[in-house]
Amino acid sequence: MFRNLFTLLSKKESGRFPNDEEFRLALAEKPVYLMRGKYKGYLFERFENYGTVETKDVYTHLDYNVYTIEHIMPQHLTPAWAEELGDDVKEIHEIWLHRLANLTLTGYNPNLSNKTFIEKRDAKEGGYKTSGLRMNQKIATKESWGLKELEERSKEVVDLAMEIWAYPESKFVPVEREFDSCTLDDENYDITGRDIVKYSYLTVEQPVTSWIDMFEHVIKFLHQKDKSVLMPIAYSREGNSDLSSYISNDENDLRSALKIDENLFIEKNTSTALKISILRRIFALYKVDPMDLVFFLKEPEKKNGIDDGRITAIADLFKEWVVSKENIQADLKRSNRTFTRFTTEGMSAILPDIPNAPSGWNTDNHYFYEMVNRNGETSYIHLAISSRNSTPEFKSICDKINEYYPAKKGKEDWQWRIPFKTSKIQLGEKLDKEDVFAKLDSCLQEIFAFEVDLANKLNQSNEEKL
Repeated sequence: MFRNLFTLLSKKESGRFPNDEEFRLALAEKPVYLMRGKYKGYLFERFENYGTVETKDVYTHLDYNVYTIEHIMPQHLTPAWAEELGDDVKEIHEIWLHRLANLTLTGYNPNLSNKTFIEKRDAKEGGYKTSGLRMNQKIATKESWGLKELEERSKEVVDLAMEIWAYPESKFVPVEREFDSCTLDDENYDITGRDIVKYSYLTVEQPVTSWIDMFEHVIKFLHQKDKSVLMPIAYSREGNSDLSSYISNDENDLRSALKIDENLFIEKNTSTALKISILRRIFALYKVDPMDLVFFLKEPEKKNGIDDGRITAIADLFKEWVVSKENIQADLKRSNRTFTRFTTEGMSAILPDIPNAPSGWNTDNHYFYEMVNRNGETSYIHLAISSRNSTPEFKSICDKINEYYPAKKGKEDWQWRIPFKTSKIQLGEKLDKEDVFAKLDSCLQEIFAFEVDLANKLNQSNEEKL
């Protein structure tokens, strides 16, 4: 317990646990009415039921619209309300309307609507005085509802919140340097380019060598607990689950299948971000708490002045881009952090596959376009050709290509040639996805223009021979 508290309190930036003063100020000023429904429901359930065994089923009543959240000072002011709020009516209304101090639960919202405070308080049906809700009984002690009452109630609810959600204390003292950590629930934590060292689930720590390793461990653990959850998705052919693209009973349905059980496979050839997204969806199916899964991360390394984490992040971006393009064919199995590889219909027409003659990449195709990722700052795409196990006809085409687009290494016994590369692009310090994708799109247009020009030149050469 103390270990998990220490992890929680050690978070940084957007995942940092707020101190008492930050929490008090944020809760008092937050427009709670505009929050997502489940979060509002949680707040009001705690405010109503905290400290008593005579609880109300707030969640269910909110789900079925038995209860609604009511503005005490209404959203649309009547002349009577404007008079009650005084000279500063506009400012009070703008500042306090959606704050917690001005909100309550009621089962009689249509009855109360825009009525004056006294009418809301004293109504025989649904009035605060006759309400069975504790929070309304407190409101019913007020003689009016203006700035003074709003400030008083704000202090009351925030004081109660400080009691309900007291700042946690941990007696845990780390014996060694702590790794950065985040939980599966941390949607705002950026894990791009970060390597995982270990994870903790239900307070049990497990060292791992990679995100795939963790992914496999956790899913197998959950599956062994209840095999009825993932199997229906694996056998589904309707595609009615957002997980059906990644889970199958046939490994051939997936690009790179990870075996979880007999007749149960899951796609592992995905980015780290997608693995996390899949895990969140699986946790929801199992109805287990994503905060119980904690990741411990290495600091990004720098090699020869190059940020290792950034190189990984760029590689992930490149793979995401190449998979998103319908007019090119990605080969992620033969991609790595330095090279993301793909083929095109245009170049495959010029350099056809040679079956049963493995290239330098051990493929039937003897070329790849490679997205180069070496320094973390710039990139380009080049055409790489392998002569390994190629035919005389293939080499003849390559020699023709070399006439129009000379490669640097033009010797007769060549193994590799790079006859073309795109303009160099700047990746930018922030690695903005939209910006990087736009620049890669520009490189792709250069490739298509190159292929059209090359095909025309080769066709013209063939016509001249005839």
